[in-house]
Amino acid sequence: MAVHLTESCEFAVLVAIEDGRGFISDLDRDLLIYSRIRLPLPPSIDDLLLADNLIAARPVPCTAEPSWRTTFVYFVSLKMLRRLRERCTPVVLELSYYSEDSTKIPIGNIQITMDTARLVVMRNGRREPAQVHDYVVDKGNWHTVGKERAQIKAGLFIVDIPSTSDVDHFKGMNNFKPSWTSRRPVAPNPLGFELCSVSDHLSMPSMSGSEDKPALVQHIGHGTGHYTLECRILQARHLASVLQAKGQIRRLSFHFSFGGRRVVQTIEQSGHDNWPVKNHDTSWLLSGSLEDILVWLECTVKVYLVAEYNDGRTVSHARAKVCLGKRQERVVEQSFLIYDRLHPHEICISPSKQLAQIVVRSGLTQGWDESFHGSDDTLVHQITPFKK
Repeated sequence: MAVHLTESCEFAVLVAIEDGRGFISDLDRDLLIYSRIRLPLPPSIDDLLLADNLIAARPVPCTAEPSWRTTFVYFVSLKMLRRLRERCTPVVLELSYYSEDSTKIPIGNIQITMDTARLVVMRNGRREPAQVHDYVVDKGNWHTVGKERAQIKAGLFIVDIPSTSDVDHFKGMNNFKPSWTSRRPVAPNPLGFELCSVSDHLSMPSMSGSEDKPALVQHIGHGTGHYTLECRILQARHLASVLQAKGQIRRLSFHFSFGGRRVVQTIEQSGHDNWPVKNHDTSWLLSGSLEDILVWLECTVKVYLVAEYNDGRTVSHARAKVCLGKRQERVVEQSFLIYDRLHPHEICISPSKQLAQIVVRSGLTQGWDESFHGSDDTLVHQITPFKK
């Protein structure tokens, strides 16, 4: 079953449930499984949405190793998806025994939080919903059900929905049945699929190429002035020493969080000491008085160097501290030292005795981009700056 949590549908949240293990076999009973998202709403509203939020899978025989191989679908807007992830909203899966006399006995539940969801990227173009299902259904993790020894394999995944036709396509795949189930074997070599961090893409203005995604505006203190903050990493210097003898790296990137967003910038490795960094969207729209904004910017941003290896490991090797502050009244380029992650006070030094560092371009410009005018779907965060 596909459920709409918001009127606009820009993403599909997939709750993939594969198999179970450790259950007590009882062929006189079935197993029921329900899914619900605990929406971050006031109690008076939450009760009204509870029924629409609930999705049930078809009952399956209660064997020691039951098999569901099903996917629930929740359609959400970008605005709602960001809220669910920022608040670590749980998706709750409830399991019960169901006997022949219609008695339902609760077994327990598991909770998977939205911040752990992974994005399904289709490198070779759009794919059929059935292909997406076949790819994600076995990619979850094992979770223990309540106090029982029983476990189920389940996970959360997110798919970009660029058009209304894609929404209808995902709905049609279910044929309005309680769940979306496949008994086909999982494809060993998916057609261009890849699982990525959702944060990598939510930091960009659009995942599907459209320009009408909601913008995030930080309203700082008082005042109505419009400013744009730029904070982007331009270059990494003398990083080779940090990564020596660490293995074959598939991807190298910088990660940092600021202003309600997580940003990931990919590093382009080269044969010399200065490695360029790809510039994703690293601008923040600010509203308020310049004085209040400059006070708010008196902070330090921690930037982490993360390597993804061919053997599946993801390791954070080092970090830098980027100091903002009142100097942000104009756009400047500055260098910041990179420190060892395990030994925070040790600066990374190359074999030629050069200090590892990043070059950052940051600062304020007055006004917003002419293409942005604000709308009812604009996310506005009210922030009260601390004044010394």
